[in-house]
This record gives sequence, structure tokens and C-alpha cells, in this order.
Amino acid sequence: MTRSFLGLTLALSIVYLGIVLLIAYITEDEIIDSLLSAEIHHLQASYAESDQWPTPRLDYMALYRSAEETPPPVRQQLLKKPQSQEIFTPDDSHYHVRYLFLSDEREALLVAEVSPLLAVTNFSSGLFQLLGGLTLATLAFSLWLAYRIARKTTRPIMQLSDEVKKNREDRSVLTLSAAGQDDEIGYLADTIQNSFRQLSDALDRESHFTRDVSHELRTPLTVMKNSLLLLENRQLAAQDIEQLSHAVEHMQSTVIILLALARQESVPMQQLKLRPIVEETILSLHHVLEKMNFSIEVAIADDYELLGNPHLVSLLVGNLIENALRYANQPRMEIALRDGKLMFSNPVNTPLISKPLEANSRQSDSPGLGQGLFLVERIAARLNWQTTTRSDSHMFHLVLEISP
Repeated sequence: MTRSFLGLTLALSIVYLGIVLLIAYITEDEIIDSLLSAEIHHLQASYAESDQWPTPRLDYMALYRSAEETPPPVRQQLLKKPQSQEIFTPDDSHYHVRYLFLSDEREALLVAEVSPLLAVTNFSSGLFQLLGGLTLATLAFSLWLAYRIARKTTRPIMQLSDEVKKNREDRSVLTLSAAGQDDEIGYLADTIQNSFRQLSDALDRESHFTRDVSHELRTPLTVMKNSLLLLENRQLAAQDIEQLSHAVEHMQSTVIILLALARQESVPMQQLKLRPIVEETILSLHHVLEKMNFSIEVAIADDYELLGNPHLVSLLVGNLIENALRYANQPRMEIALRDGKLMFSNPVNTPLISKPLEANSRQSDSPGLGQGLFLVERIAARLNWQTTTRSDSHMFHLVLEISP
């Protein structure tokens, strides 16, 4: 930007210098022409009155009867070009020649040696030095001004660039200092900040989706695999077909929900009864529950309704039951609804980790991915439920603050 500003200033200075010199020379010629025209008018009028050969009033002018009588430099030029009006000579003399008619039969030449009048020409070296000095001073001032303007103009952009570069290095949430300003820089900062955050959110959702799929589809895939192994040895019984069908339906609904979470799509909400969804989720796991002799006590009113999505609620409840199956030190769990809070409780014999709802948060000896409760927290957030956890008297509690 500084170079462009300096180049523009230099070009404008040269153009302005040329215009100034051109105007000065034109003005000089116009003054001399005006003096010659006034003298010609006086000589012609004097001759008309006295019928005698007039004498010019100005000492640097002379009147000649013919070109042969003029000074040698003038005569030589007129012999070559009779219509010449301005004659330069090697000795720095400068002549202006004008023809005038004293009468119908008499013609004369007015020759003026105007070198003393050439103020611009005589002062040309000093004029050029003056204009050159002014041009250099202008360029120096323009360079300084361009530097200040460029520095002031580019400082916010450079600051934005440095903040974005720093964010790429530490991978933190991008927060730009210029965000929120009521100007173009503020608008640019808001746009960059929002774009980075949207990109970061999209990458996080993609990462969560990969882990969610791994976490949620292992059980139905195992059921399907076992059913296929049974199919090699014998025909599937009605119970096997029911398990296989349920696994396929569970996979389909789970993938739809996980894709909706990953794409930040809107999930349709409806009024639904909570207890039937909890009971259906428990029944879908009854084979595992029977095998582990795991009991679940449900304390939810039959007519309790809330606004939600049945697939999301089922997936949330299923994750919490599977979490209890994996970590409870006694085969029991309680699901209770009290004062608008849905609580899942199961006994544990190990201390609660500090942040169980975060991604990859799990016990050191856990075989899981640390994704179950993190998925529960994200599903609850999509349902506009608040999630908290606590432990007391060797019991783990996950509390969901729901609104009917």
C-alpha cells in the first residue's frame, strides 16, 4: 500500500510539474504577443496620421522595411522560412517577428529581441530546482503519510491475522478482540469468528458421531452376528427373529438420531408419555437383564407427559441402563421422577470421576469408550433438559431436570 501511495504521489507530482511549466511558458508567450500587438497597432496608427516612417516606442523593438535589412540571424531564418514568428539563435538571443502593413503598398517587419522578457526561460534552472525540491518534499511527506495510513489501516487486519494464527496453533475457541465493533473490521471479525466456531462445531459433531456409532451399534451388531451364527446351525426361532428385528430397528432409529445430532438438524418434538418409553427400553434389554439378574425399579406416574422425541428419550434411557449394567456393583437400578426431576440411581463402589459427562471421561479400568454419559448429556441438551451428576452413600445419581 505504501508503494502504491508513493507511486501515485510521484505521478501526480510529475503531471502537476509539467502543467505548471506549460502554463508558465504559455503565459510568457501571451504577454510578449500582447506587447507586439499593441506596438503594431501604435505604429500603424502613427504612420496613418503622419505618413512618415514610425519609430517603435520600446527600445528592444525595431522596424525594418524588408527581411534583407533585419539582423543576420533573423534574415537567415526568414530566407529559409518566411513565415517564421519566433527565432532562436546560438548566442541566446531570442527574436519575435511580426509583419505589419503601414499602407496598401507598404509592408514592414517588426522585430523584437525579447530575451530580457523571457522570465520563465531565464529562471528555468532555478524554477526546476524549486519545483524539484518541492516534489522531493512532497514525496517525503507522502511516504510518511502513506506509512502512517497503511499502519493505521492494516493494524486491525494484522491483529486479526495474528489471533487466527495463534488459534490454529493452540486449537482453542477462537475469540477475536475486534468482534462486536460497529465497523467493517468488527463485521469481518464476527464473520471469521462465527465461521471458525461453526467449523469447529461441525468437526466436533463429526468426531462425536464416529464415537457414538461405535458406542451405540456394538450391541445390536453383536445380536445380529449371533443370530447369523445360529442360522448356520439351525433355523431361527421366533425369539431369535424378534431379537434380530429389534436389533435392526434399534440400529435404524439410532443412526437417524445420531445423524440428526451430527448435522445439527432439528428433531421433531411431540407430547409423549414417559413411563411407556422407559418400559419399552427396559424390555428391549430384557435378555441381558435376565442373564445378569439385574432389577430395575421404575417410579414414574403412568399419566406423566412431556414434550420430547421418543427416539431421543429411548436412546438416553438405554444408555443410562447400559451404563448401570456395566458399572453398578449390585444388580439393581432405580428410575424415579420427583418434582420434575428424572433420576437414575445405581450403587457403585468406586469414587465418581470428576467430570463424568465429558467426552472420553471414564474410569481407568473401564473397557468402554467414555462416550455413554457424554452422549446422554448431548441428548438431554437437545431435549432442553439440564443434566447433573452426584454420588453419595456409594450411590451414583444422574439427575435430569425436565419440563412437562
